[in-house]
Amino acid sequence: MRNGQPQPIRRSPIRLLFAIANPSDLASTLQLAPVDVEAEVENLVRALGELRSSRQFQVTIMPGQTGLSPNLRSRLEKEGYRIREGVTSLDGILKALPGCDLFHFLGHGILRPDGVAALQLEKEDGTWEPVTDDELTTWLAATQPLPQLAFLAACESGKREAKEGRPFVGLGPKLLQAGVPAVVAMQDVVPMDLARQLTADFYRNLLIHGQIDLALNQARLLLFDTEEVDWAIPVLFSR
Repeated sequence: MRNGQPQPIRRSPIRLLFAIANPSDLASTLQLAPVDVEAEVENLVRALGELRSSRQFQVTIMPGQTGLSPNLRSRLEKEGYRIREGVTSLDGILKALPGCDLFHFLGHGILRPDGVAALQLEKEDGTWEPVTDDELTTWLAATQPLPQLAFLAACESGKREAKEGRPFVGLGPKLLQAGVPAVVAMQDVVPMDLARQLTADFYRNLLIHGQIDLALNQARLLLFDTEEVDWAIPVLFSR
Protein backbone atom coordinates (compact mmCIF):
# COMPACT_ATOMS: atom_id res chain seq x y z
CA MET A 1 0.00 0.00 0.00
CA ARG A 2 1.35 3.42 -0.89
CA ASN A 3 1.73 6.14 1.69
CA GLY A 4 -0.31 9.19 0.86
CA GLN A 5 -1.31 11.64 3.56
CA PRO A 6 -4.29 13.89 2.72
CA GLN A 7 -2.32 17.13 2.69
CA PRO A 8 -4.02 20.49 2.04
CA ILE A 9 -4.52 21.11 -1.66
CA ARG A 10 -2.41 24.15 -2.52
CA ARG A 11 -1.80 23.90 -6.25
CA SER A 12 -3.40 26.58 -8.42
CA PRO A 13 -5.26 25.97 -10.56
CA ILE A 14 -6.70 22.81 -9.02
CA ARG A 15 -7.39 20.30 -11.78
CA LEU A 16 -10.76 18.60 -11.46
CA LEU A 17 -12.24 15.73 -13.49
CA PHE A 18 -16.04 15.69 -13.20
CA ALA A 19 -17.38 12.41 -14.62
CA ILE A 20 -21.08 11.53 -14.90
CA ALA A 21 -22.31 8.01 -15.62
CA ASN A 22 -25.87 7.81 -16.91
CA PRO A 23 -26.29 4.51 -18.78
CA SER A 24 -29.12 4.52 -21.31
CA ASP A 25 -30.82 1.48 -19.75
CA LEU A 26 -30.77 2.46 -16.05
CA ALA A 27 -34.56 2.53 -15.78
CA SER A 28 -35.33 -0.54 -17.88
CA THR A 29 -32.57 -2.78 -16.52
CA LEU A 30 -31.94 -1.62 -12.95
CA GLN A 31 -35.11 0.36 -12.17
CA LEU A 32 -32.94 3.35 -11.28
CA ALA A 33 -33.74 6.97 -12.03
CA PRO A 34 -31.69 8.49 -14.88
CA VAL A 35 -29.29 11.28 -13.99
CA ASP A 36 -30.22 14.76 -15.19
CA VAL A 37 -26.78 15.37 -16.67
CA GLU A 38 -27.25 19.00 -17.70
CA ALA A 39 -28.73 19.93 -14.31
CA GLU A 40 -25.76 18.35 -12.54
CA VAL A 41 -23.28 20.14 -14.78
CA GLU A 42 -25.06 23.44 -14.18
CA ASN A 43 -24.90 22.77 -10.44
CA LEU A 44 -21.14 22.28 -10.62
CA VAL A 45 -20.76 25.49 -12.62
CA ARG A 46 -22.76 27.39 -9.99
CA ALA A 47 -20.76 25.74 -7.19
CA LEU A 48 -17.44 26.85 -8.64
CA GLY A 49 -18.75 30.28 -9.59
CA GLU A 50 -16.14 32.98 -9.18
CA LEU A 51 -13.56 30.36 -8.19
CA ARG A 52 -13.60 29.08 -11.75
CA SER A 53 -13.63 32.51 -13.37
CA SER A 54 -10.61 33.53 -11.29
CA ARG A 55 -8.79 30.49 -12.71
CA GLN A 56 -8.49 28.68 -9.38
CA PHE A 57 -10.03 25.58 -11.02
CA GLN A 58 -9.24 23.85 -14.30
CA VAL A 59 -12.22 21.62 -14.99
CA THR A 60 -12.70 18.72 -17.39
CA ILE A 61 -16.29 17.50 -17.73
CA MET A 62 -17.07 13.97 -18.90
CA PRO A 63 -20.84 13.90 -19.59
CA GLY A 64 -20.75 10.33 -20.89
CA GLN A 65 -23.18 8.83 -23.38
CA THR A 66 -25.79 11.51 -22.61
CA GLY A 67 -23.62 14.34 -23.88
CA LEU A 68 -24.44 18.06 -23.61
CA SER A 69 -26.74 20.28 -25.63
CA PRO A 70 -24.96 22.48 -28.19
CA ASN A 71 -25.88 25.64 -26.29
CA LEU A 72 -24.52 24.43 -22.96
CA ARG A 73 -21.38 23.00 -24.57
CA SER A 74 -20.68 26.27 -26.36
CA ARG A 75 -21.15 28.32 -23.18
CA LEU A 76 -18.93 26.06 -21.11
CA GLU A 77 -16.15 26.02 -23.67
CA LYS A 78 -16.23 29.84 -23.86
CA GLU A 79 -15.86 29.90 -20.07
CA GLY A 80 -12.80 27.65 -20.26
CA TYR A 81 -14.30 24.29 -19.34
CA ARG A 82 -12.94 21.27 -21.17
CA ILE A 83 -15.42 18.69 -22.47
CA ARG A 84 -14.22 15.11 -22.85
CA GLU A 85 -16.09 13.05 -25.42
CA GLY A 86 -16.98 9.39 -25.08
CA VAL A 87 -18.79 7.13 -22.65
CA THR A 88 -18.07 7.21 -18.93
CA SER A 89 -16.48 3.78 -18.81
CA LEU A 90 -13.64 2.58 -16.60
CA ASP A 91 -11.27 2.92 -19.55
CA GLY A 92 -12.51 6.44 -20.29
CA ILE A 93 -12.04 7.55 -16.68
CA LEU A 94 -8.55 6.07 -16.46
CA LYS A 95 -7.48 7.85 -19.64
CA ALA A 96 -8.77 11.21 -18.37
CA LEU A 97 -7.54 10.91 -14.78
CA PRO A 98 -3.72 11.35 -14.97
CA GLY A 99 -2.69 14.83 -13.90
CA CYS A 100 -5.95 15.54 -12.05
CA ASP A 101 -5.91 16.63 -8.41
CA LEU A 102 -9.59 15.85 -7.80
CA PHE A 103 -11.82 13.14 -9.24
CA HIS A 104 -15.55 13.78 -8.82
CA PHE A 105 -17.87 10.97 -9.89
CA LEU A 106 -21.64 11.32 -10.09
CA GLY A 107 -23.79 8.28 -10.79
CA HIS A 108 -25.25 5.18 -9.19
CA GLY A 109 -23.49 2.76 -6.88
CA ILE A 110 -24.38 -0.28 -4.81
CA LEU A 111 -22.99 -2.46 -2.03
CA ARG A 112 -23.94 -6.08 -2.70
CA PRO A 113 -24.89 -8.48 0.13
CA ASP A 114 -21.53 -10.24 -0.32
CA GLY A 115 -19.71 -7.00 0.59
CA VAL A 116 -18.65 -6.15 -2.97
CA ALA A 117 -19.21 -2.51 -3.97
CA ALA A 118 -19.78 -1.46 -7.57
CA LEU A 119 -20.30 1.66 -9.65
CA GLN A 120 -22.76 1.58 -12.55
CA LEU A 121 -20.62 2.81 -15.45
CA GLU A 122 -21.22 2.85 -19.20
CA LYS A 123 -20.24 0.42 -21.93
CA GLU A 124 -19.19 1.62 -25.39
CA ASP A 125 -22.80 1.35 -26.60
CA GLY A 126 -23.97 3.52 -23.69
CA THR A 127 -25.64 0.75 -21.72
CA TRP A 128 -25.00 -0.27 -18.13
CA GLU A 129 -21.84 -1.99 -16.95
CA PRO A 130 -21.12 -2.71 -13.26
CA VAL A 131 -17.51 -2.12 -12.26
CA THR A 132 -16.61 -3.68 -8.91
CA ASP A 133 -14.40 -2.14 -6.25
CA ASP A 134 -11.60 -4.62 -6.99
CA GLU A 135 -11.68 -3.84 -10.71
CA LEU A 136 -11.65 -0.11 -10.07
CA THR A 137 -8.89 -0.15 -7.48
CA THR A 138 -6.68 -2.57 -9.42
CA TRP A 139 -6.61 -0.23 -12.41
CA LEU A 140 -6.40 2.92 -10.30
CA ALA A 141 -3.34 1.57 -8.49
CA ALA A 142 -1.53 1.59 -11.83
CA THR A 143 -2.41 5.24 -12.49
CA GLN A 144 0.36 7.76 -11.84
CA PRO A 145 -0.05 10.09 -10.13
CA LEU A 146 -3.26 9.40 -8.27
CA PRO A 147 -5.64 12.26 -7.44
CA GLN A 148 -5.45 13.71 -3.94
CA LEU A 149 -9.20 13.28 -3.53
CA ALA A 150 -11.94 11.09 -4.96
CA PHE A 151 -15.44 12.51 -4.38
CA LEU A 152 -18.06 9.82 -5.05
CA ALA A 153 -21.57 11.25 -5.30
CA ALA A 154 -22.93 7.73 -5.69
CA CYS A 155 -25.31 5.80 -3.45
CA GLU A 156 -23.68 3.36 -1.03
CA SER A 157 -20.15 4.22 -2.20
CA GLY A 158 -19.21 4.70 1.45
CA LYS A 159 -21.39 1.98 2.94
CA ARG A 160 -19.57 -0.67 4.95
CA GLU A 161 -20.62 -3.99 6.41
CA ALA A 162 -17.13 -4.96 7.45
CA LYS A 163 -16.54 -8.26 9.16
CA GLU A 164 -13.82 -8.74 11.74
CA GLY A 165 -10.42 -8.85 10.08
CA ARG A 166 -11.66 -7.18 6.90
CA PRO A 167 -11.07 -3.43 7.29
CA PHE A 168 -11.01 -2.68 3.55
CA VAL A 169 -14.63 -3.43 2.69
CA GLY A 170 -16.59 -1.01 0.55
CA LEU A 171 -15.50 1.32 -2.19
CA GLY A 172 -14.23 4.19 -0.02
CA PRO A 173 -11.78 2.08 2.03
CA LYS A 174 -10.62 0.18 -1.05
CA LEU A 175 -9.74 3.40 -2.85
CA LEU A 176 -7.57 4.27 0.16
CA GLN A 177 -5.95 0.87 -0.18
CA ALA A 178 -5.19 1.67 -3.83
CA GLY A 179 -3.35 4.81 -2.73
CA VAL A 180 -5.88 7.67 -2.97
CA PRO A 181 -5.17 9.81 0.14
CA ALA A 182 -8.77 10.92 0.76
CA VAL A 183 -12.21 9.73 -0.38
CA VAL A 184 -15.58 11.40 0.16
CA ALA A 185 -18.34 8.83 -0.30
CA MET A 186 -21.98 8.19 0.61
CA GLN A 187 -23.10 5.75 3.30
CA ASP A 188 -26.63 5.31 1.98
CA VAL A 189 -28.96 6.25 -0.85
CA VAL A 190 -28.29 9.95 -1.37
CA PRO A 191 -31.06 12.40 -2.40
CA MET A 192 -30.02 14.42 -5.46
CA ASP A 193 -30.79 17.77 -3.82
CA LEU A 194 -28.51 16.86 -0.93
CA ALA A 195 -25.72 15.82 -3.29
CA ARG A 196 -26.00 19.12 -5.15
CA GLN A 197 -25.86 21.26 -2.02
CA LEU A 198 -23.00 19.19 -0.59
CA THR A 199 -21.00 19.62 -3.80
CA ALA A 200 -21.45 23.38 -3.84
CA ASP A 201 -20.61 23.90 -0.16
CA PHE A 202 -17.69 21.47 -0.17
CA TYR A 203 -15.82 23.01 -3.10
CA ARG A 204 -16.46 26.56 -1.96
CA ASN A 205 -14.85 25.79 1.42
CA LEU A 206 -12.06 23.70 -0.08
CA LEU A 207 -10.91 26.66 -2.16
CA ILE A 208 -10.71 28.85 0.94
CA HIS A 209 -8.28 26.71 2.91
CA GLY A 210 -7.49 23.53 0.93
CA GLN A 211 -8.25 21.16 3.84
CA ILE A 212 -10.44 18.27 2.73
CA ASP A 213 -11.63 17.14 6.17
CA LEU A 214 -12.53 20.65 7.29
CA ALA A 215 -14.31 21.41 4.00
CA LEU A 216 -16.49 18.30 4.34
CA ASN A 217 -17.30 19.01 7.99
CA GLN A 218 -18.33 22.56 7.09
CA ALA A 219 -20.51 21.28 4.23
CA ARG A 220 -22.13 18.64 6.46
CA LEU A 221 -22.87 21.27 9.10
CA LEU A 222 -24.83 23.28 6.54
CA LEU A 223 -26.93 20.16 5.86
CA PHE A 224 -27.56 19.46 9.54
CA ASP A 225 -31.19 19.05 10.57
CA THR A 226 -32.24 17.68 13.95
CA GLU A 227 -35.31 16.13 12.32
CA GLU A 228 -33.41 14.28 9.59
CA VAL A 229 -30.27 12.15 9.30
CA ASP A 230 -29.40 12.84 5.65
CA TRP A 231 -26.58 15.16 6.74
CA ALA A 232 -24.73 12.06 8.01
CA ILE A 233 -24.73 10.29 4.62
CA PRO A 234 -21.49 11.89 3.33
CA VAL A 235 -18.39 10.47 5.01
CA LEU A 236 -14.65 11.00 4.62
CA PHE A 237 -12.16 8.15 4.47
CA SER A 238 -8.55 9.27 4.83
CA ARG A 239 -5.15 8.02 5.78
